[in-house]
Amino acid sequence: MLGLPMTPAYPEYPIVERRVDELLLRLGGYADAEGHLGYADADGVGGRIAVYRDGKLVGEREGAYAGFDMDPGRARYRLEYSVTAPSLRLSTRRDTVWEFDSAHNASSVALPLTAIGFAPDLDLTNTAKAGRVMTIPITFTRQATAGKVRKVDVDVSFDDGATWQKAPVVQLLGTSSAVVRNPGRPGYVSLRGHVVDSDGNKVTMTVIRAYAIN
Repeated sequence: MLGLPMTPAYPEYPIVERRVDELLLRLGGYADAEGHLGYADADGVGGRIAVYRDGKLVGEREGAYAGFDMDPGRARYRLEYSVTAPSLRLSTRRDTVWEFDSAHNASSVALPLTAIGFAPDLDLTNTAKAGRVMTIPITFTRQATAGKVRKVDVDVSFDDGATWQKAPVVQLLGTSSAVVRNPGRPGYVSLRGHVVDSDGNKVTMTVIRAYAIN
């Protein structure tokens, strides 16, 4: 699975938590096809977190774990998390952006966020055939009381994110899949998913070099 699942390493510690007026983040890095959490043991792997409140930057941190003080009043937040791994063959960059509302809590609460994943049918080298039409299942993992997925859009890029084009999304029996036609030459496919839930929370997840084609 390509993406950042909202599955905590320890159930008692949510991935994204508001504790009174502090935002606590335990974002991690990678997961396998079954959603098990892991990490990339490679040179140059790094993470960056940025938090915005009503469009104004609250703060930035390096890494995947951080805490930010939050104003007690209700506001619209934007949480950006980027992981770069230039030395890897695939998933050289992953960007996840959440938008959600939050206000003061008396104790601790896991924020109602959704994460997107892609599950393309690849060989053991994470490669697909050039020219092949791929039907790529889209997976969703939710934290806390996240709303139902209301809208799903997917973009695809064949030039490492320099340009993007819409990919059709097929809804069938409660599942969503993106339809991607691979170019007829060797290279890489990047994927970007956008989701809006029934409560107006949003998430955009981008994977540069999601898989190879040959």
